[in-house]
Amino acid sequence: MHYKIILLAGGSGKRLWPLSTKNCPKQFLQFGDRPSFYQQTLTRSLHICDPSEILVVTNVNYEKLARQQAKIVGVDLNDQIIAETDCRNTAPAIALTLVHAVEKEKWAKDTVLFLFPSDHHIEPEEALKSHINDAVELAQRGYLVTFGIKPTRPEVGYGYLHVKDPLTHIDGYELETFVEKPDKKKAEAFLKTGEYFWNAGIFAFTIETMWQAFKDFQPEIFEWMEKGYDEMYKNFAKIKDISIDYAIFERAKKIAMIPLNAQWIDIGSWDSVYEWLDKDERGNVIIGNAIEINAQNSFIYTTKNIVGSIDLDNHIFISTDTQTLIIKRGSSCKMRDLQALAAKLEGKLRKEGIVTFEINEGEELLLNEINHPAHLFVKEGELQVTTVTGTTTLKALQSDNLKGIFTLKNRTKKPAIIYLIGHEES
Repeated sequence: MHYKIILLAGGSGKRLWPLSTKNCPKQFLQFGDRPSFYQQTLTRSLHICDPSEILVVTNVNYEKLARQQAKIVGVDLNDQIIAETDCRNTAPAIALTLVHAVEKEKWAKDTVLFLFPSDHHIEPEEALKSHINDAVELAQRGYLVTFGIKPTRPEVGYGYLHVKDPLTHIDGYELETFVEKPDKKKAEAFLKTGEYFWNAGIFAFTIETMWQAFKDFQPEIFEWMEKGYDEMYKNFAKIKDISIDYAIFERAKKIAMIPLNAQWIDIGSWDSVYEWLDKDERGNVIIGNAIEINAQNSFIYTTKNIVGSIDLDNHIFISTDTQTLIIKRGSSCKMRDLQALAAKLEGKLRKEGIVTFEINEGEELLLNEINHPAHLFVKEGELQVTTVTGTTTLKALQSDNLKGIFTLKNRTKKPAIIYLIGHEES
């Protein structure tokens, strides 16, 4: 059987603010000594195919991190990576991948592609493997295949799959319809019928079937596909921003669903992270330099600062070097609104001339068009500062005045924290 795995790892992970950042979004985060969600997905893929059969789709800003974390789990990606130049959702990412597969990889159009998100937890890791042959058979029969999870509660944070007739000779169903995230009342009704599954966001299809689906349902995107990979890649930011669920799966008629019998968690919120992590005898998850008295059913995470709590109950407390989040468990569905407010406040601080940067190990930050002297203060780490006049080194608690265009490179093996005071964005 001829199939490949496409691993989507380009999301920005805004709902896990403040830990998920532009430099390290949620799929690359590591909690304690656990591998990242991206690494878990790679390991899961290795149970199904050879490393050479995996293609990673990510953002150009995460390419280096994706390669580094892949090597740790034994996967050398070489040229098996597509680095998007802009965040344009899953439908454009898949369309670009299809063109890459045909034009660059020379894969046959009857090749079956499995689409794996890189921010899900599935246990046991081998659970998907038992369904691969059935998914391949259905895909070769012209189906778009999706995987579903039998719901255990009236969850309002997931999309649902409404099934109809059982398939013959295969443990699965014809799909009636995709259902967007419901309200509590609808979710409770779905649970009672037994006809609804959570949408696991895992798909399988042949290149030919999905190619035709874009032609039928997304002509605007298909026009870019016909222009070829190089042209599509160069103009990726211009392509319609839409998810594959909306673009294709909610419109197509020939869809099959395979139930996935496994513990599955979509790591899309702080509540789901808490659900995933191991708890102590009082239901707490404590990571980092946190101290507590009588905390219950809470999640406390700190990257460095000492965080203390008394009588914390049913809350999530996340502290980074520069930002802190406190929310009641069950409220993380409002994170997008809060993150938008945080972005607005950060913009205000930038206008006032106070900017905090975090530069990861070995990475560089280019700052240009600083039209008046800005005061650079290194809180932690050691920086190599390159300007038109030369290169200098600034260590922790040292500072300098800079103007014009300059590059900052982290020379340490941990993130460097810097303050730029008096910087106005142009």
